[in-house]
Amino acid sequence: AGRGDMRWGFESLIALLVLGLRLGEASRGAGMAGMAGMAESERFERRKDALLEAISCGADRSKKGSFDAPIQEMLEELNQHPDYVSTSSCSGRIAIFWEPSSGCGPQEESQGDKEGKKTKGGQWLLCKHAHVTANEVLEAVALRPAAKGSAYFKHEPFILHVQCKSLDAATRLMEAAREAGFRESGVSLGRKHVIVGIRTSALRIEAPIIVDGELVVSSEYLGRLAEIANEKFTKNKEKSDHLHHVLKKSILSSPLNAEHEPDREREDSTGCWTVSCNPNICEEIRKKLLASGLLEMRLRNSKLEDGKVAIPIRAEATRRLKEDVPDADDELDFIRFQMRHGNCCLRLVESLPVAGKQTKKSPHAMLVDAAKELLTANGHAMPQGKTLEQAGIPRHWEEFGDLVLLPEGSFQGSPWCLLAPDALWSTVARALGAQRLAIKAEVDAGRMRQSHVRLAHPAGGDSWVEVTQNGIRYAFDVCRVMFSRGNVRERARMGTLKAGGETVVDLYAGIGYFTLPLLVQANCSKLFACEVNPDSVEALQRNLRANGVADRCHVLPGDNRETSSALAGCADRVLLGLLPSSEQGWPVAVRCLCDRGGWLHVHENVAEADEVTWLRQLEVQLEEMAGREGRGDWRARVAHVEHVKSYAPRVWHLVADVEMRPVA
Repeated sequence: AGRGDMRWGFESLIALLVLGLRLGEASRGAGMAGMAGMAESERFERRKDALLEAISCGADRSKKGSFDAPIQEMLEELNQHPDYVSTSSCSGRIAIFWEPSSGCGPQEESQGDKEGKKTKGGQWLLCKHAHVTANEVLEAVALRPAAKGSAYFKHEPFILHVQCKSLDAATRLMEAAREAGFRESGVSLGRKHVIVGIRTSALRIEAPIIVDGELVVSSEYLGRLAEIANEKFTKNKEKSDHLHHVLKKSILSSPLNAEHEPDREREDSTGCWTVSCNPNICEEIRKKLLASGLLEMRLRNSKLEDGKVAIPIRAEATRRLKEDVPDADDELDFIRFQMRHGNCCLRLVESLPVAGKQTKKSPHAMLVDAAKELLTANGHAMPQGKTLEQAGIPRHWEEFGDLVLLPEGSFQGSPWCLLAPDALWSTVARALGAQRLAIKAEVDAGRMRQSHVRLAHPAGGDSWVEVTQNGIRYAFDVCRVMFSRGNVRERARMGTLKAGGETVVDLYAGIGYFTLPLLVQANCSKLFACEVNPDSVEALQRNLRANGVADRCHVLPGDNRETSSALAGCADRVLLGLLPSSEQGWPVAVRCLCDRGGWLHVHENVAEADEVTWLRQLEVQLEEMAGREGRGDWRARVAHVEHVKSYAPRVWHLVADVEMRPVA
């Protein structure tokens, strides 16, 4: 053991000795030790019940409302032990935290903070209890607040705080944590509480990526940070799994679990009469029932499909509330008042979670359960020897409002083809909380970038969706038009260009990917949008109106080699946003530049090894084109290269910002 371990050992020993002295003093006195122990045990039981009930009551207000999925089973088992109750936990997360420039360094935030929540003057731009992709990191950075501030990329490892019933229980838990490798764990002593914190900082990352509003690292660096964080997240999961194994072996297998609380029922769920109420009065009604002794403590609140909260009540409460006559119980009169005004009602709920157990599942788990139930009901079974993905059940999908876009191949082939399509897709939609479902397909590689997404549910339904990025609204038909979320950072960058008063030509406008930021945020004076795909033209015109900039944009439908003939010599800036290569539009762009020259934003997919060569050739080719187009002697200079996203292994989607000017 190193010095850190020795220091931990001394500090923990001193803390436990101090706790022992405090408990000894509290119980000192002839004939008082047993009574003090009994009182402390009762206080712990009340605190434990209150903590577990608070989890269910708070689920209506929290974004998450449940334990992190990777550690859910461990926490459920730990909370069933009579000597322990978890007070806060985090399975580990990868996050980006932003704070205003007035701060003086990264703020310490609690592990319970949720993504998007503003805390202590800052907010989470990204917060995932899972692996992240480079595109997710880039998108989160692009959506940072407009105000000046700093942001830190973080990997925060597993942490768990557990309230213990006694000194002996705290000692056992500390020993188990040390055995599992969590050597930085410690004990916190209060007048009434004993809290064990299980933690490690060995896998922590905290790196500044934005300083005073400016991104100070490259896209490649952010991608590498994501890779390192994912590696640490995997190691973190292995470590928390090992802790679960050690706890099972040393504590959770203890017969104490069965000896204590013999009357507590351990079924997964049961039926019960409830007060079904609006979420805003849930806590108040629960307090009234608790004060009257009529709250069913064995069961937890549950959120119902209609959005109301079901609070379990005892049989006596059911009888008295059904009578609807005044009595001496002011608490019940309050509930009757709410019932008369339609804010709550009595409802028999067939299945309620047992107190102390967390039953909320992830969307993926709910999808798997729904699919299996549907197969069983129709006399079929899941394919043997295949992973869920191989069997056609996706793990990831995209959401566009009430439409969920499933990956290509989802629920295809056997056994799904044996089911009625309406039954299959309606089941999937309910499991995912979606009104509409669509299935991805390959996007055409041609100039139109035609989408072949298929709307699966409802049959013949509307496939238009709307996405808001960087404050700009993009509407499009998901079945006919391609939309890349991965370009969000480049769209944001276009909005920061100093284009005020300029005339801009977008040769491949699409639905307005870069057209709209230049009009809405960069405030260009006039923009000519060329687009060959009629479906994209329809969406573009709709988006121009929705964002209030239709009066400054002229849409030119058709092939830009023909429609741009009237634009020669008019542009201060030309966009060439076509992949995998925009080279066919380079001559058109050179012709469009005004006589004093201007800027070209050239998109291309380029292999890492070829980047330097390609940039040099780009400058040479553009200068030669200027001569062939009769523009005379011009110079092209690549002033900036933006790495938008990884297109394939070691292939990047690049944007070269090229300044072209005539030689004086």
